[in-house]
Amino acid sequence: MKKLKFLVVCNLGIGTSVFLKILLKEVLVEKGISGIVENTDVATAPTIKCDAIFTSRKIGERLAGRVSVPIYIVENLADNKELATGIEEFLSL
Repeated sequence: MKKLKFLVVCNLGIGTSVFLKILLKEVLVEKGISGIVENTDVATAPTIKCDAIFTSRKIGERLAGRVSVPIYIVENLADNKELATGIEEFLSL
């Protein structure tokens, strides 16, 4: 099985996405999932090959139609449960 690649996106790729990257890595470890997590800015995101994207609602709306992978919206940045739910939804595809 190939290693999954998840992209975490924010406006500039240096704030929120770095924080979410750390949290998403923790969720993957807790679930025993081997994956790569990268963070980037909204302009670069459509050019990066990945299996799924995690981001805020505003950025998700900006990326819709520009990417061909599932976009998972994270409303509460301090809640790992949203990230875990997104991972579970992705794995059930």
